[in-house]
Amino acid sequence: MKIAVFYENILEGINKEGLQEEEVLRELHHLGMELVYISYDNLEAKRDILLPLFAEIGLKVEGLHWTFDFGLHPENQGYKRVIDLAKEAGAGNILIVPGMISREQQVRREQLLLNMKKALADAVKYGEEKGIAVSMEDYDSLEAPYNSLEGLKWFLDGVEGLKCSFDTGNFVMYHQDEWEAFRLLRDKICTLHLKDRSETPINLVDGSVTCADGKVMYSAPVGSGCMKIAEILQELDRDGYTGNVIVELFGYTHTLDGIRQSIEWLKRKCFMIRKAAKEDASRLAEILIFAKRGAYRPIFRNDFVSFNEMSVLDTALHFRDNPEALGGIYVYDDGIVRGMMHIEEYRANGQGRAFQLKELYVDYFFQRQGIGRKLMRGFLDMAREGDADSVFLWVLEKNTAAIKFYTSAGFRATGERRQEPGTTEYLLKYERDFAEDTAVFRLWKS
Repeated sequence: MKIAVFYENILEGINKEGLQEEEVLRELHHLGMELVYISYDNLEAKRDILLPLFAEIGLKVEGLHWTFDFGLHPENQGYKRVIDLAKEAGAGNILIVPGMISREQQVRREQLLLNMKKALADAVKYGEEKGIAVSMEDYDSLEAPYNSLEGLKWFLDGVEGLKCSFDTGNFVMYHQDEWEAFRLLRDKICTLHLKDRSETPINLVDGSVTCADGKVMYSAPVGSGCMKIAEILQELDRDGYTGNVIVELFGYTHTLDGIRQSIEWLKRKCFMIRKAAKEDASRLAEILIFAKRGAYRPIFRNDFVSFNEMSVLDTALHFRDNPEALGGIYVYDDGIVRGMMHIEEYRANGQGRAFQLKELYVDYFFQRQGIGRKLMRGFLDMAREGDADSVFLWVLEKNTAAIKFYTSAGFRATGERRQEPGTTEYLLKYERDFAEDTAVFRLWKS
């Protein structure tokens, strides 16, 4: 998962505080924002400025959104312009808000719904031709016929190929459980809009939405309201979700501060793998020494090595005093460093780029909690982002637990075998070819 933010929210904050757009975008990127989610009109109006600026900063476009009135104008093919721009920008999806049905239009409701469905089907077909997912969301307006689970599901079930941009904060219109809605729609979700709500305003003039029963819900930074966002993110993590999450904060008084707070909360909840630092030296040493003793002592049966040569203190000092030794090492840190991995990249002449997983260990006390799986997912994500053609590792032939773990992540034995120096034991090479179908990874669960 990567963090995106609504460009319109960023722009609102910039205008409120009189700041420079490039300066704010760079700050948010440094904080952890990797993508922007932007309306068609904003990108179209400044495409020659924004696309080069995003690229220079290191930002990508997650998706585009736009509103139509397909109920009254089902012949409108404006979706083609949105999809074409999304493709040009390198986005993977667009969100279509297909129109509203006012109180006066209720007498024509059935026909308006059919018109929307037909236009959406046409848009999906064009999107498939261009490689762009077309989606809808649960929209927070009483005039939107998809402001409830039942309304949204009617479209998703009725238009083949239509995806869902799931909005965590919009099922409040009828006080439906967003967690249950998420589980029912999970197979249709292509991206996630993280919108939190509060029953009371955090600031006196925060924006709000009025629900069908008249109750008012207020805008809130992600993680500070009452939506079940943490539970949804945990489920996505267990599912091996490879999409993105989008911070949405319309109406919040201190917009930029709210965006910063949202990003920081998401980093704590979802993005716990980081590069190792000198301050991690003691935890790295503890994890490595105790995990290796537990895994390898039954295989090598050499207590002199396990308890005399392998030293927590010496290993910690090595990391502390040799910063270069931390190269390629990443830790899983959710407030406690619970695991680590060591990665190395290779460029073989004529054989493309390969990433080796040299080590992956979890602290004994935190094993069997899914941390190893998260580290493995992080490794595979890094390899993909590095345009790797393959990933590989070496594992002791007798380390059956590790072999089972690597096999579950899509690795397969290559048949290569070599002796561990100074011992009678053998290492086996396991590899995963990224040219193959990645379904194994996407479906890999705890």
